[in-house]
Amino acid sequence: GRQVFAKPRTKPKPGPAPVPDEPPIYDYSGLIDEFTSPGGEPMPGTLYYQRQGDMAFDIARWTLQNAGIPNTAANRIALLRLIECSPYNDAVYGVKLSENAFKQRFRSDQPYGISGNPQHHDNLMRMKQGLPVRRAAQRNSMSGHETVPGGGRHAAMWIPLLAQGIEVVGPSAVLAWQDGTSGINPPPEILDLGIENVPPGEYGCAPWRTTLEGI
Repeated sequence: GRQVFAKPRTKPKPGPAPVPDEPPIYDYSGLIDEFTSPGGEPMPGTLYYQRQGDMAFDIARWTLQNAGIPNTAANRIALLRLIECSPYNDAVYGVKLSENAFKQRFRSDQPYGISGNPQHHDNLMRMKQGLPVRRAAQRNSMSGHETVPGGGRHAAMWIPLLAQGIEVVGPSAVLAWQDGTSGINPPPEILDLGIENVPPGEYGCAPWRTTLEGI
């Protein structure tokens, strides 16, 4: 983890104690705006709020086109898998897909993904206020009617950080942040906001699978 180095202690000077400075107000709204793509224009390395009617493969297609990556069927399938295999997305938004929805993903691994139903908290607004993202959807249901109080919004999913202009989408195409953590998840300054109401278990797919004790 990141280390914090304490400043060396100095001998206190006589006289009145200094008035401590007020802590700076962090601009979370600006931070989230910086890392959010507008509707219909998702980019790698951003949060994307899924609008009503946005289909999963459309989001993948738009992302590829905006990043200058070949918009092939294989790349669309691979990118959607990366999005739904992100431990962050899976922990906050992942629900057990219907058999039909799962088959449409063209994969045979974990049956969880992001449904098109509005069954989540308004996590963009929460983050802009400096609050943790909060899970609302029931883990094993993709029904928009089975949520905890405060749900009713679409997912503000994370689009993994990919190198632009690559030819083949896959695990090796995911870039890392400056601190060495994987761009399969948002950057540290967003993750530092925390997450709430996540049941204990494993989230994401290999090689990024993460075990959470319950948050």
